Amino acid sequence: MRTNKKILLTVGLVMPTLVSPIIAISCQSEEDKKIQKEFDTKIKEFESLFNINKESISLTKKDIGDYDVLVKNAKKYFKESKSIEEKKSFINILDSAIKEIQKKENDVKSLSDLEKLNRANELLVFSYPNIKNIKLAEADINLIEKKLAKEYEFSLYKAVKNEETQDITIIYKLRNKETKFEHSKNQFFELKGWKKTDAQIQKEQEQLKQLEDDLNVLKVKFLDEKAYQNVLETNKLFNYEQKPNFVVTDYNNDNYKYELSNLIKVNENEYKVNVTLSLKLNKELKKSKEVLIDKNEYGKKGFINPHSLDEAAQISYFEAQLKDVEIYPYYSKDKTFIERKEYHKLTNKSYWLSKKNNQLIYVFKDVEQKDGQNKVMVEVKFENWPESPKLTKELNINLAKLGIDELNEIRKKAGKEPLEDQKAPESTLPDQKEYEKIQLVDFVPTPSDEYIAQSAPHHIRFLAQIKKAKTYLLNKEVQDLIISENSNFLKAQHFVYDEEKYETKSELFIYQFSKTFRDTQNVFILSNPIIEDGKVKSLKLILGSLSDIAAKDYSKLSSTRINLVQNEYGENKLKSYELYKEIELKGFHVNPTYQGEYTKENFDLSKLQYHSVLPEGFELIKPTKAEFNKKKTEWLVPVSYKKNGIISNNFWVHFKIK
Repeated sequence: MRTNKKILLTVGLVMPTLVSPIIAISCQSEEDKKIQKEFDTKIKEFESLFNINKESISLTKKDIGDYDVLVKNAKKYFKESKSIEEKKSFINILDSAIKEIQKKENDVKSLSDLEKLNRANELLVFSYPNIKNIKLAEADINLIEKKLAKEYEFSLYKAVKNEETQDITIIYKLRNKETKFEHSKNQFFELKGWKKTDAQIQKEQEQLKQLEDDLNVLKVKFLDEKAYQNVLETNKLFNYEQKPNFVVTDYNNDNYKYELSNLIKVNENEYKVNVTLSLKLNKELKKSKEVLIDKNEYGKKGFINPHSLDEAAQISYFEAQLKDVEIYPYYSKDKTFIERKEYHKLTNKSYWLSKKNNQLIYVFKDVEQKDGQNKVMVEVKFENWPESPKLTKELNINLAKLGIDELNEIRKKAGKEPLEDQKAPESTLPDQKEYEKIQLVDFVPTPSDEYIAQSAPHHIRFLAQIKKAKTYLLNKEVQDLIISENSNFLKAQHFVYDEEKYETKSELFIYQFSKTFRDTQNVFILSNPIIEDGKVKSLKLILGSLSDIAAKDYSKLSSTRINLVQNEYGENKLKSYELYKEIELKGFHVNPTYQGEYTKENFDLSKLQYHSVLPEGFELIKPTKAEFNKKKTEWLVPVSYKKNGIISNNFWVHFKIK
């Protein structure tokens, strides 16, 4: 009896423990059944709606693919899921998808007739049963299967076998059953993938052999130095404008097309890339090979790859390019300036080369007469290579010919109209001299470097702007002049821009980019240089008005001392501004627009659309960065232009942040 009581007691203690999980499992099972039933109902509802709409134009091809994946994944992961909450989430996803399809059903009604037609054309599918095992010659065009949106029918349908290209060309037009809106032009589809004939297999083997021969001899080259520098920076096949950095040569480009991939840097100036060559008439016929990039030549005709040479060889190359080169004044005005020794009026555009290498940049400077001969120092370097070595050589200027005459001879042979010569103004015109140079008659300077005239308190602001901006000597000639005259140096300048010739026509000694500097009424009188180690460190700058100085009234002058930027001249910066003004006056700059939406966090430069129509010789330089204004209420984007190697100042385009 004692033993039975013990067992009963034990059973009495264990039973509640056993029963509790059984009750829980029973509840869990009921919940599972309920969720499963709800899921099955929702899947059925979704599949019914999906199947109806995938036969119509309500859904795009992408929609159909996405919803197919959604159904498969929902069934798979619902079955595998252990959590009730997880299972409920799949039901919610299906419910959202149902609402999404219902919305698409409604949205399609707002599409235009053409948009609906394009949607139907996208959904159209042609196929042939067991095509891989059927030869084209044995094919029955009546067995071609056509799957099109239920709202559409064919207003034209014709299928033609093409033995040469081994396909069936289907010519068709789609028409809306209700509105009768149809394709205005014939549409074409090539049905490919037929079983190959023995003759076709043999022909393809021959084509592959020829393709392989071309693949083995072709060359891959950097397009030019700009492309080379872009690859150094990005290691990519395309530049920032999505233009190729490489070209492929020495293959039959009538028969084959190439594709490059997997660019790898092996060593300094050594890259390799994967080249896939395919037959234009049959893209399935293709072969790939890893090819080393050509080290010796660029893709542009006649361009060498200078990085394949050591510096001594690069200098020798420069020497060879300058050998037997003749230099002529470009226009009559340039010849006149040389004869008058008005060298400061000459620019880099004042010269014509009898033989020019377009891979090089030529900089002309230090013109002088020596032993009865006009000479100019010519500096050459490789274009678009910041670290390019340079060679400077003194060459004779031949005044017997003009560059414009040489150019017009070339234009004549090409059947083009000649260009007009440009003459220099007569040097005897008094207003011309006065206009270009400021005469300081009976000049009285300010008593000290830092001085503000009592009658001109506004000069405080003007001089502050001048001191804040970077100031450059215009060129080496100006520096040499100041050093030679030293304490006797005294020159005046004001800024005058010729809106017909698009160039500065006043005599300048310094340059800075500021409104005060560019104000035609402001005259800068320069004197008292501080010279250290053969360089001009600073100048005393006296500010006055053009009318006061013309009237010899020096009582309203103010002054300050300006520091000069060292090891850099302002001539090219002046040319950048002159080019900016030319573009502004010609009016061809148009602000780009943004395609899509931008935010304060994201501004995608690739979405800018450009509208400027450029005259011959101009190149648009697209921005590589965008920045905020001071208040961070706008995106600011710099757009500039290039002409004859000069890059203009920026046109800043404002995009307000909404």
